[in-house]
Amino acid sequence: MHPRAFMHKRLVLPFQAPFAFKLTQCTSMTTQMDGQNDATEGAELPRLVLKFGGTSVTGASRLDVIEQVLRGRLESYNPVVVVSALSGVTEMLRTASQHAAHGDATELLEEIGNKHRVAVAEMTGGHPEAEAGVDEVLADVDRLMQGIKLVGECSPRTLDQVLSCGERLSVQLVSAGLCTRGLLTRAVDSAAIIVTDDHHTEAEVDFAATEEKAQQVLEADG
Repeated sequence: MHPRAFMHKRLVLPFQAPFAFKLTQCTSMTTQMDGQNDATEGAELPRLVLKFGGTSVTGASRLDVIEQVLRGRLESYNPVVVVSALSGVTEMLRTASQHAAHGDATELLEEIGNKHRVAVAEMTGGHPEAEAGVDEVLADVDRLMQGIKLVGECSPRTLDQVLSCGERLSVQLVSAGLCTRGLLTRAVDSAAIIVTDDHHTEAEVDFAATEEKAQQVLEADG
């Protein structure tokens, strides 16, 4: 089982926030980001994992701060970013699963959807990939809620899936938002990387197996 653990390009660690992404420089960056020091040019930079919590990824102004932090690291490091769900979303999803088990989560699902669609506009300028990515995850949330409603309960395994959608939504916003700011990112689902036992909602990470899988992704990405 892979708990709330999904990733963006290079490496993911077993944080509660399950998405991460790797940044690379791109031609639309500012001049200071295009340049490389003689000491680092052509050399493999050390990786640096940075984790941003829910309040840090909620809103365009907070994304500006993340951009500044990352630009200050790119010359010396190969960053990997791990992000939480937008502030309040995890509990909204948890409550929605409870409502679905008792018959109806429509109102909360609409609130979650509206929150992220507004964020797409504010944080990414309506980036089409962010819109498509958010819609895809929201469709998964709806499918999970329909299943919960059908059986009349939310199992621990299903709850893990539901809660992971918060970070899956957030990573679409942050990744696309940084791309619009000239920082190239790529999302990768780390469910195929993080390995745990089957104690859903309280799973323990198998660090050895997870490290091996993460290293394979790192090596494949070059």
